[in-house]
Amino acid sequence: MVTEWMTRGHEAWGRGALGDAGECYRRGLEASERGADDNGIARACSCLGTVAYLRGDLAEAKAYHRRSLAYFERRDDQVGALYAWINLGEVALYRGNLAQADAYDRRSLAGAESSGHQLGIAVSQTNLGEVACDRGDLTAAFGWCRGARLLARRIDLRDEETRATLGQARVRLRAGRLRAARALVERAQALVDQHGLALLAVQPIRLLAEIRLLQGDLDAARAAADETLRLATAGGRRREQALAHRLLGQCMLRGGSAAGAVGHLRAALNLQVAMGAALEAARTRVVLATAVTAQVGGGGKAMEEARALLVEAMASFMTSGATLDQHQASSLAAVWSV
Repeated sequence: MVTEWMTRGHEAWGRGALGDAGECYRRGLEASERGADDNGIARACSCLGTVAYLRGDLAEAKAYHRRSLAYFERRDDQVGALYAWINLGEVALYRGNLAQADAYDRRSLAGAESSGHQLGIAVSQTNLGEVACDRGDLTAAFGWCRGARLLARRIDLRDEETRATLGQARVRLRAGRLRAARALVERAQALVDQHGLALLAVQPIRLLAEIRLLQGDLDAARAAADETLRLATAGGRRREQALAHRLLGQCMLRGGSAAGAVGHLRAALNLQVAMGAALEAARTRVVLATAVTAQVGGGGKAMEEARALLVEAMASFMTSGATLDQHQASSLAAVWSV
């Protein structure tokens, strides 16, 4: 019965149906607990943790992954433990704890390399690239993602090749190399389309929206952001919903509608705070601060709120070690005499 529920969960996962997958994995966990099946409990908890992570339930994700790690280590299952460390690293990254994420990812990489587990190596390298990108070390970030992408392509792991390609695109985007970023996004989109990678379908569209926004193509950026929000909402992906709201807010701000921008940005911030996504919440606060001051009739009260938002964002950047974000926020703070 455990195997049947897990198989059903994997099938739903492949379709991108996170709600159905989570229900199947929960049934698998219950069956494993009734049968005192440690292996089943570990696998079900791992899958439930990943579903929770993708839906933006970070505290729940962390709890499931810690439980899976305990069961995998009890069984001396090195591969299972390896994936538990990978999963805990991804949760730590999204919570904005970059030092902890780096430590988890290096531990998973060391374990994967010592056991020759190629997928584990590729996933760990991509994740280390994401950490380096958030820290502002773009050279290291691109190198990690490039290595992961080459390895994944060589051993025909299309989902990980796509993740690594998207990681490279994000690095190029942060560096302001928009043409290079777009080429990488289009490559990732082709992989998603060719291999039916439903769970990765939102990310290329969102990154394209960011690129279009920076290129000044507001109509295309808005259309891509709207599509991101539609897909994220349909899939119950709160993380992507928040990022889509922030993008829509940026589009409206650039288009001269500060009041509309503030609505989307507050929606994004509320979601990110509820999820405990400290680093993304800080980034949203910076944009919201700008939008608040751009509203007609805001006056001194608007500037007071904007300064408070910026101070809170800078504190989060400093705590996380997000140096590039810290530098950009500090430049704005200097203009506002914060």
